[in-house]
Amino acid sequence: MKPAIFDSQISKDIKLEKLVTLFKSNGANRIIYKRLSPNDNSKNQPYMGSHLTNLSFIPTGEIQETRSESKKTSDPKRKIKYLANLEYNWMDSEGRLFKAPNTKLIYYPQYPEVRLSGFLLGCSIGSGGWMDPMVHGRDEGRVLFFGIKNDGVIAFLAIPDSNLSREIEATDVDNIDLTGIFKEILIDIRKGHYSKVLLLE
Repeated sequence: MKPAIFDSQISKDIKLEKLVTLFKSNGANRIIYKRLSPNDNSKNQPYMGSHLTNLSFIPTGEIQETRSESKKTSDPKRKIKYLANLEYNWMDSEGRLFKAPNTKLIYYPQYPEVRLSGFLLGCSIGSGGWMDPMVHGRDEGRVLFFGIKNDGVIAFLAIPDSNLSREIEATDVDNIDLTGIFKEILIDIRKGHYSKVLLLE
């Protein structure tokens, strides 16, 4: 069984300021996050937005056109889907990285929507059931953080009732919209710590 790193006590106890420091120490220059809905799990794939153009702040590989097997439309033009490889690493509460080599953004124009796919496939760590819809993958209070680098993404999952989940919940009054999906933490680049949490939903 793969080790589950996000429900360890140290992961539950970590504070937002420490998380920001860990992201920055691994090269992140921007930190965003999404409060996960019940449908954001490994089966349904987390919803990222309605189009890839809305996610220009996430660096990806070349966008490739492929054919969708969906039967929800008979229009051949709408059976096309688009894949973009994503350099994606999970980070634990000590700043160690674990590569998820099969992560992709998939754009389904027939809906339209962009989903995050393959984010646990081939990775040496597991989610501890927090992305599995048959276990805890539909639970409210989960928060998926992305540390954005020039060449990819570092991810951290905060589980319900963790310090991070409570800190995010407590800052709802400061919500500022980014894409309608993602929220951002403004960080003081010079001092190396966060200056204010902006929830962008």
